[in-house]
Amino acid sequence: MPDPSDDMLMALADDELHGPDAEALRRQISSDLALAARFAVFAESRAALQAAFAPGETPAWLEASVRGAKPGDASP
Repeated sequence: MPDPSDDMLMALADDELHGPDAEALRRQISSDLALAARFAVFAESRAALQAAFAPGETPAWLEASVRGAKPGDASP
């Protein structure tokens, strides 16, 4: 398998790559330390983003902003 792109690694980290392609990429990662290090960056960033934006943790001011509330209705 050729050197996978960052897009492929991110898709695997995001659980968007399935089937034979995912299996082949996982095998390649398990046998290549440099590739495993590249993949770890994507897996760690995904975990960090999930932790930072856990459901129910959205600040009220941000939700109001997204929903189009008038300025001053909610503050940071």
